[in-house]
Amino acid sequence: MKEKLYRLFLRVAHAVRLLSLWSWLYWVLFDRAYRKIPVKKHEDFKEAVEDICRLRWVNDGLRELTDVIRHPGWVEVNRQRVASGRSQLPGALDCDDFALWLAASLQDFWNPLLLFVNFMETREGKERRGGHAVALIRYGDEYYHLGNWGTWGPFPSITEVITSIANPVFDRRLVYWAIYDAKLQQRMRGDSLRDVESLRTMLNTHFSKR
Repeated sequence: MKEKLYRLFLRVAHAVRLLSLWSWLYWVLFDRAYRKIPVKKHEDFKEAVEDICRLRWVNDGLRELTDVIRHPGWVEVNRQRVASGRSQLPGALDCDDFALWLAASLQDFWNPLLLFVNFMETREGKERRGGHAVALIRYGDEYYHLGNWGTWGPFPSITEVITSIANPVFDRRLVYWAIYDAKLQQRMRGDSLRDVESLRTMLNTHFSKR
């Protein structure tokens, strides 16, 4: 029952573009000072991941209403502070913030996307909701996902990318996935990998524009 309700919530949330709309509003309300901060550009995706993974992961709080994507300028300010030996500013900075900064940081020829994966997992006999967000790129015919977990890949297919996050080895069951571009425009979503051919077609079209 818990899994069905979680899936229903995610279907509705992505159908109405809730995450994008709330994130854009949050940028106006709380991240206004960071919206014009230029993000450091990288040609090498592994260097970009090493650069940003010096930051400390901080969960979304009450002000974020449990989930929001902060502006890449906010992440960039913290990257600059940590790189210069100063402390990270207090405030949320979780996986989707890492992912969007990476998408903004990579040179345009990478044409990165954002991948959101939600799952149910069993820990100590209890079921829990979980999720992770990453930047998704393709190098040649292979995929990589990038984020606060580091650089993962190469993967020969998008199915293996998603399964690496909602991994049965860790008692995780896929509930929902969604792909957005770096401007938080939704590209595709689903609650299983049954229609993986349409997903492959979309990704082939997207990454052929590099």
